[in-house]
Amino acid sequence: MGKLIEVDEDVYNRSVALQQTLAKIASDPKRKAQLERLHKEVDPTVATPTLDAEAKVAEPIEAVRKEFAEFKKAQEEKAAKDEAERQETAFKTKWSAGQEKLRSRGFTADGIKAVEELMAKEGITNHEIAANHWERENPPQPPAMPGATGAWNFLEMPTDGDADLKRLVETKGENVSLLDKMTHEALAEVRGTRR
Repeated sequence: MGKLIEVDEDVYNRSVALQQTLAKIASDPKRKAQLERLHKEVDPTVATPTLDAEAKVAEPIEAVRKEFAEFKKAQEEKAAKDEAERQETAFKTKWSAGQEKLRSRGFTADGIKAVEELMAKEGITNHEIAANHWERENPPQPPAMPGATGAWNFLEMPTDGDADLKRLVETKGENVSLLDKMTHEALAEVRGTRR
C-alpha cells in the first residue's frame, strides 16, 4: 500500500482536475499524440508510444510521398524540356523557311546575312518583315539609263525626218559610207557627246 501524505484540499482538487483534463486529452488519439510531443519536448527521455506508432505507420507513407514528389518533379522537368525542344525546332523551321523566302525574292547570302543582322539588332523574328524594313532603309540604286532615248523599230518604215534610215533601207544596208556615218552618230549620242 502507498504512503499517506497530507495534502491541502485545494492542491488535491487542482491535482484531480489536472488529471481529469489530461485524461480527456489522452482519450482522443490525435490530441494524445500532441500531448506526448509536448511532453517529449520537456522531458526527452519519456516514452511516447502513440508517436512511435504513428511514426511506424507514417514512415512508408512518407517514402511513397517522397517518391511521388520526385517522380512528379521529373515529369515536369521532362515536359518543360520537351516543350523547349519543340519551340526550338519550330523556331529553326520558321527561320529556315524565312531564309528560303528571302532567297526566292532574290536575296543573296550576303543580303540574307544583312537582314539577319538587322533582325538581331531590332529584335525582329520574321524574315519578311525585316527584309521589307531593310529594303526601305536601303533602297536599290536606280538602273543606269542609256544616254540615248527612244528605240528603233525595224519593222516600221522611217518617217521623212529620218532620211539616213530611209536611204539605208533602200540600199539594203550595202552603203558603207552611210553605215559609218550612222555608226559614229549613234556612238556619239550614246557617249553623250552629241547634243
